[in-house]
Amino acid sequence: HLYTVAWTINYSPSGVPKINASTGNFDLEIYPNPVSEYLQLQLSSEVRANFNVALFDALGNQLQAVSVSRNAAHTLNLSTYAPGIYSLTIYADKIPLASRTIVKL
Repeated sequence: HLYTVAWTINYSPSGVPKINASTGNFDLEIYPNPVSEYLQLQLSSEVRANFNVALFDALGNQLQAVSVSRNAAHTLNLSTYAPGIYSLTIYADKIPLASRTIVKL
């Protein structure tokens, strides 16, 4: 399957940027970015699939992977990772749907 993903960056009233990814099949909200400790994920989907999120370092090493429920909020703890650039990829039934750069402060 091939998916087109549209990314949107919105700012909350507190100035925290929220990143949204949207296709015809799912919506993913990621915030805050940059992040210092906890990254919030909100996945909304009508598709019944096994969704997973994986975090990779700049060298492509997978640091963590978690199963995420559709239509639910999730928190990733990044507090133990060094400041730098990371990549977050979401998968549906092991098929990569979207990736986003995450900045860790």
